[in-house]
Amino acid sequence: MRKNIGLTFIELLITLTIIGILATITYPQYQQYITRTYRTRAIQHLFILSKAMHSYHWQHHSYLDAKITNLATTNILADKHYHYKIDKLTAETYQLIAVPQGTQATRDQHCGNLSIDQLGEESISGNSRLHDCWP
Repeated sequence: MRKNIGLTFIELLITLTIIGILATITYPQYQQYITRTYRTRAIQHLFILSKAMHSYHWQHHSYLDAKITNLATTNILADKHYHYKIDKLTAETYQLIAVPQGTQATRDQHCGNLSIDQLGEESISGNSRLHDCWP
């Protein structure tokens, strides 16, 4: 009498069905994790830029003429998920904004643009709660 060592077709279908169900459940959670990761990196970049803005003000006694290209490191400028800009720029005030790009903009609409000003006040343009977007 021979023993059947291989899988039957039914066993294979059941296994594939279970894998499909698990993938259906976990993939959206994975996408949310990726979105939060890119958002957290953008927040870190905003803090780096804010520190650079304060250094610029200390050196020039004004925020005027500060530019992202002069303040940012290469990895900030190369970020393909967020675009960074300076808004509301005066001699004593600024607002740094991280604008989501591409799929990040689609997936992270509830937070929208992330921003921080010269006082360290954080804000978002989306309809979510601030502490959900700024951990």
